[in-house]
Amino acid sequence: MDGHLATVMMPIENVQLRLILAHELTHSVHFQLANMQNSFGAPGGETMFLEGIAMRTAQRILPGSPEAAYTEMAGDKGWLAECYRKKDAVLASILPDLDKSGSEIAMKYTFGEGNNGCTVRPIARLGL
Repeated sequence: MDGHLATVMMPIENVQLRLILAHELTHSVHFQLANMQNSFGAPGGETMFLEGIAMRTAQRILPGSPEAAYTEMAGDKGWLAECYRKKDAVLASILPDLDKSGSEIAMKYTFGEGNNGCTVRPIARLGL
């Protein structure tokens, strides 16, 4: 972020965005107070850890929704169930990438297909 403060801009009137707002505000706190890097400069393991914390924070702030509501994006129907079905393979295959960083690793695990062909955002949102 080149020394600039993290900023989260989102319309708060949209109830559907409240989970995303809680998630993104969690990232903002980490970037500013814990001196964490953004996901494209941090090691893969750190990114996965921070995504899990953000997911679980949103779940605590706005409890009561199905777990998939905190992990799946629009169009991801069944993503979490697929990840749980492949859980052992997913966890085993990310080990070699946990300490790697850079845009290729970040994209692989936040918007790509990871190592197991799970569609969008494979492991980063599991919060395991």
